[in-house]
Amino acid sequence: LWHAVTSGFAKRVGLLLDHGARFDDGVVLPYGEQRPLLALVGRSGDAALIQAFADHGHALPDLAPADALVAAANAGDQGSARGLVGRHPGLLTTARADLADTLRRAAARGALPTLRILLDLGINPGSDGERTALHEAAWHGQTEAIEILLAAGADPQAKDPA
Repeated sequence: LWHAVTSGFAKRVGLLLDHGARFDDGVVLPYGEQRPLLALVGRSGDAALIQAFADHGHALPDLAPADALVAAANAGDQGSARGLVGRHPGLLTTARADLADTLRRAAARGALPTLRILLDLGINPGSDGERTALHEAAWHGQTEAIEILLAAGADPQAKDPA
């Protein structure tokens, strides 16, 4: 179920929920933080995923500001993203690792509105010790994402830390 959620496979999520998939445990994110699966659904900003859980009687929790910012970026909602940053001073600093991970994931899947929002908010397209967003875009063949990242100052000479 976690993989279907994080991959945006709403139909698979619905099928799994139809057949009793459970999601009581939290999910450990790449940078070690643990969150409930429903919080990840909310963070996705994916209306079809959110609807799949709603159709099965699962309400999403209220999102913390960092999660709401990720959700707004993933939904392509620049106004909400900017509003959250304006209402929560320091949000970009405290959510830096989370937003860098969101940028990498957006680059990998070619989510251009998400990339643009995060870059416009000043998220660094460079490395934070992980693969860069440019590495992810190149690995997944996302040519438009590569162009956007290069225009935003991503280093084409950066080395993959792995």
